[in-house]
Amino acid sequence: MAIFGLANSMPLEKKSGSFRRLRAAPFRAGQLIIGNGLFYMILALLSLTLMLALGIGIFDFEMRGSWLTFSIFTMLATVMMVGFGLLIGGWAQTENQSGPLSNLISFPMMFLSGTFFPAFCSRNGCKA
Repeated sequence: MAIFGLANSMPLEKKSGSFRRLRAAPFRAGQLIIGNGLFYMILALLSLTLMLALGIGIFDFEMRGSWLTFSIFTMLATVMMVGFGLLIGGWAQTENQSGPLSNLISFPMMFLSGTFFPAFCSRNGCKA
């Protein structure tokens, strides 16, 4: 959400001229970027909270590790993904440029993280 949402919304705002009109506003460009990033960060964390609530309520999800460690890594990952989204959104001039670049960054992370395939395989077989 943070990579694709931010990377696609910022070029759209550039194209429509919204960022130029905001120059007359009483805040600086950095504040706008930080506010935009915080919005997507909160949205991503709310989405994760809803998924966890549904997983616990409907599918009887049971956490096997520490909730504190999970929360810390979730916050760090969200900040990192928002940073990638801001980087791509700031660089891209159109949505046609931001989409492939977002995929170029996110697909290797998905495949190498063990989301689709087990992350560790040994001679005796793969262990998730």
